[in-house]
Amino acid sequence: MPHFNVVTYPAGEHEDAPSLVDWFDPGFATGYEEDPANVCPTALGRHGHQALCRARDGRWLFNAWTEQEDSDTYGFVDDATAKAWLLNNGHESAAERWFG
Repeated sequence: MPHFNVVTYPAGEHEDAPSLVDWFDPGFATGYEEDPANVCPTALGRHGHQALCRARDGRWLFNAWTEQEDSDTYGFVDDATAKAWLLNNGHESAAERWFG
């Protein structure tokens, strides 16, 4: 099974590239797909997609991509962001499961 890198994006003017923070194996994560109604075109006319994964250690990973090759990115998000994403994408039962 492939491993995916998790990155953080530059927060200050002295950083110019994403930094590797961690990696995860999707075989040990619970994944949630976006609501197709939330898919939107990007500035380049491609469609932006999203997914959310809960790693086995309880951390949430936000996945974003377009049809462009090598556009797949993963980053950690907090519980509030994960809950909002689940609710906005029709995963009410998952939000209830993980957040009560």
